[in-house]
Amino acid sequence: MADYSPLLTAYDGPGTASLKPSRVASLDVFRGLCVFLMMLVDYDGSILPIITHSLWNELHLADFVMPFFLFIAGISLALVYKRVTNKVEATWKAMFKAVKLFLLGVLLQGGYFHEVASLTYEVDIETIRWFGILQRIAIGYIAVALCEI
Repeated sequence: MADYSPLLTAYDGPGTASLKPSRVASLDVFRGLCVFLMMLVDYDGSILPIITHSLWNELHLADFVMPFFLFIAGISLALVYKRVTNKVEATWKAMFKAVKLFLLGVLLQGGYFHEVASLTYEVDIETIRWFGILQRIAIGYIAVALCEI
């Protein structure tokens, strides 16, 4: 009979050492709540004015989404880079991730898909959003990653 081992195991049993470190469940729950909050603010913000983006002199629920994501990224980086062995490789990987996140933000928020209904995909360099939310998270990510490494 062939030896059966499941692909995903929640518990390996006593005395077995897992190769991957365990995930922090509270951080995963907080990340999920932040994604839910982001979707709630984006899609129901016009229905419930208390959760929409505020003016400069007010503070609403939507104003906490980006700081929460930056907090999650900082905690995750502190946990990931706690025991890094190869600092050069970790630095290159962090820089590559930050560049990918920055370019994804430019692609998504830069105006490439704003006129999908009319099938015009032109980009106006004067109105492109170089420092949107994902780009700012990428800058915060690389700053914290380099400090942590």
